[in-house]
Amino acid sequence: MNTNKVQIILALLATLSLAYASVQDTEAMYTAEVQVAEPEDKPFFTISRAHMHDARAEQLLQKDGSVKLRKAAAKESDEGFVASLTNSLETSAETKPRLEKDAPFERQPKQNQPFVEEPREQRAESLADGGVKIFKDKMLVRVHSHPKSPKTVDSVVIALEKNAQLSEDRGLDVWAAGPGYMDIMVSQHEANKMEAAGHVVETLINDVQQLVDDGSKVGTDVHPLGEPLDLAQPPTKYLRLADLHKYYKDLSTSDLIQTNAKWIPSVGKSTEGRDIGALRFGGKNSNDVIFFQAGIHAREWISPSTVLHVTHKLLTSKDKKIRDIVNNIEFVVVPSLNPDGYEYTHTANRLWRKNRADYGACKGVDLNRNWDDHWGAHGASHDACSETFAGKAAFSEKETQVARDLLLQLTTKEGKNVKGAIDWHSYSQIVLRPYDWAKPYERKPKNEEELLQLGQKMADIMSQGGKKYTTEHASELYRVAGSSMAWQYAVVTKGGAAYTVELRDKGNHGFVLPASEILPVASEVFPAVQHFADTLVQQKFDAAYASMEEDHLLTEAETLLEGLDKDM
Repeated sequence: MNTNKVQIILALLATLSLAYASVQDTEAMYTAEVQVAEPEDKPFFTISRAHMHDARAEQLLQKDGSVKLRKAAAKESDEGFVASLTNSLETSAETKPRLEKDAPFERQPKQNQPFVEEPREQRAESLADGGVKIFKDKMLVRVHSHPKSPKTVDSVVIALEKNAQLSEDRGLDVWAAGPGYMDIMVSQHEANKMEAAGHVVETLINDVQQLVDDGSKVGTDVHPLGEPLDLAQPPTKYLRLADLHKYYKDLSTSDLIQTNAKWIPSVGKSTEGRDIGALRFGGKNSNDVIFFQAGIHAREWISPSTVLHVTHKLLTSKDKKIRDIVNNIEFVVVPSLNPDGYEYTHTANRLWRKNRADYGACKGVDLNRNWDDHWGAHGASHDACSETFAGKAAFSEKETQVARDLLLQLTTKEGKNVKGAIDWHSYSQIVLRPYDWAKPYERKPKNEEELLQLGQKMADIMSQGGKKYTTEHASELYRVAGSSMAWQYAVVTKGGAAYTVELRDKGNHGFVLPASEILPVASEVFPAVQHFADTLVQQKFDAAYASMEEDHLLTEAETLLEGLDKDM
């Protein structure tokens, strides 16, 4: 064994021992003051490898357009990473990912500026009738990895950038991904580039603009704003934000519901000053809580709709099994965590994903990259124009602050036990489970068996509706850093049943799922929710306490040691 490597390992282990000894309770980090106006730009321990991506990609791209992934690259361990990590640990330097070109943010959000509603006739206007043709000549394609490349998302990402100059930091809109493929919205010219490089390019949606026009019409897919809604039957058309909140409010006080319920009109404000509402119901015999979060990504309309249908049945059903579940666990529901983005998809850009925070040249932060768990690491962008822009700091955005504070209000001030949390998304028909920031070969949750068993059962139940659902570690699709699932798993549930559920479909409509799918999706989802809740009520899921600090330290150390061991 090389003497230098032995010294590195010994120094690493000694430093980790000291660091691990100082690890404190994760939730305690947030309990000193729950109501925080602006988050501290505090240091944290993580190593970003994003800066090595370009250099590595240059070496891996082959002349025939394929991508060759070295073992060291596949394990994300090379000499540059070893040197960087070793230096950081030996000097106790706390590092954080750098901004693009080390440029400071010049954010000027519209703080304390009230949101002014547009005239009703403008707000009710559909995108198709409004003449907004921003997706003209765009198509959705599934780009498969090069035939001579590994069947991984990474190989596709590298090839897209090098063969067609397409990347998320250059504005590429990735709709979904899977083993060896990515669904991306591109022009025919860009698709041709990939085919010329030897990739199989499968057209999923030939005309995105036509799909948007057809799926955004008021009266067909979107309920006319302000028109009456039937509380006895949940809506089978998509609702505008005002109608969505009004429906929850009216339902919570109607004679139809079978339990106690409280609609909170505002648990906080969005970037543009809109209210973020929440509904609490049930749990009269218990101190336990299930948290549902919808609409964190604005364009995923099926998410708020499905959660509304599920909530409606939990509130109104007279079925004894359902009533027993609701009586023995409280549900806390946020119908739309990204109200600014959601409204923007109805009035200007149907496929808008982020919030509407102003970061200069480009607007919006991906709220599912803005939570304080591995924030800014590999799996998020520091380019404000990227669809996965993580913001200037963890919890920099009003919307994630609101969700954080609501959850900490439950746990630290009310003493509730948040047993489970689901973040509802589309599309891909997958029940995603922790971790999303680490590959399974790097690190698995301590209660991996429980997470797998419950996730698989939920997927099996949803598949009974005729559409196949699966479950997997979220990172098996692609890495995500700073997600709500990661933070909710580590902090408020303390290693509980935290999942991300990707609803229909598989790419035929993508994010523009027709309203005719609302009822079928809700019908296949509710039995899975019932099983999820019953499992927690019956105490059949064993939570495993998770510490973010411990995970940060051990993940980096284990990856390094594994890489060194293979070289010895």
